[in-house]
Amino acid sequence: MSTAHNRVSVLALLAGGDHDYLRMARPLLRSLETTQHFNIDLATEPDPIAIEHKQVLLVASDHPLQSGQAALITDFVRRGGGVVVLHGTLANWVEGGA
Repeated sequence: MSTAHNRVSVLALLAGGDHDYLRMARPLLRSLETTQHFNIDLATEPDPIAIEHKQVLLVASDHPLQSGQAALITDFVRRGGGVVVLHGTLANWVEGGA
């Protein structure tokens, strides 16, 4: 059995507008938690993105990136972090100028 020490630290950013990502992602989050391989923190507001001590950023958002967030995520990935974007998130980020 995994211990908390060797679990993957995840920030799940579920920031809907037109979509109820919190409800839609619930089965995915439950499945991940059931494996006992992940520690998942949940955020529902896109600012700030608190990824300092995380290993993975899982995002479903109807919001464009705000000033400085693209650089923050780029630095996170360069340090070895992983990013998983769901549904229309990437399109929203691109439309926002990310």
